Formats: sequence, structure tokens, C-alpha cells
Amino acid sequence: MAKQSVLKSEYKEFLDELRQSGVTNMFLATPYVQEKFPELASVTSARQVLIAWMKQFDCRQRSDSTNE
Repeated sequence: MAKQSVLKSEYKEFLDELRQSGVTNMFLATPYVQEKFPELASVTSARQVLIAWMKQFDCRQRSDSTNE
């Protein structure tokens, strides 16, 4: 799977909402991803998506802070 296709918009949306809900620390979100998306049932696949989201989230945060 190409790195750019790992983080589908539906995954990003779910992870953004999960973070905002405060239900879990995002470093422990792998089981939530696996439960929500059956195609990410393997720990490796779910973690790849989570890591891609974390990297993108970090970039968004940095960009927001430089625009202030």
C-alpha cells in the first residue's frame, strides 16, 4: 500500500473525532481503529494508519501555530 493512500479521509475523520472525544490517548487508539474498520483488522495495518494520522496531525498543528 502506498504511503499516501494509507490515510483515507474516513480514517482521518474518525481519528480526529476520536481525539476530540477524549475517549482514549491516541497512542492507545489502535484497537479503536481495528474495531471501526474491519479492513484494518491486523495490528500492523491499524498502526500504519494511526502513525500516518499522527504525522499529519503534527504537521497541521505546526502549520496552525506558525499562522498565529
